[in-house]
Amino acid sequence: WDDALRCSGVTPHEETEAQRVLHAVVWLQVISISMMVLGASLSFDLSGSVDVNDVDRMNRRWEARCKILCCLAPKDSSTQIALRSLVSSMTSLFAGLELVPSD
Repeated sequence: WDDALRCSGVTPHEETEAQRVLHAVVWLQVISISMMVLGASLSFDLSGSVDVNDVDRMNRRWEARCKILCCLAPKDSSTQIALRSLVSSMTSLFAGLELVPSD
């Protein structure tokens, strides 16, 4: 896609700098859109099947989501304790909310 992103400058140095800036802007947009899609897919309950009063089931859902995000973390006991703490925080934070894509 280098051919589609051509910039003209007065000197070759200016053209190189313009190309670098343009590439950085495009990559930042790709990363930003990817992060938004990832955040939406992790926070929304697309099926709408979880009862907000079922805390145990919500804990399991948030634990699965957090394990996806922390898949490269070490699997020792302190990491598991931190993950459970994060899960309980996320469950209490979103308790009572039904997040669906139409929101």
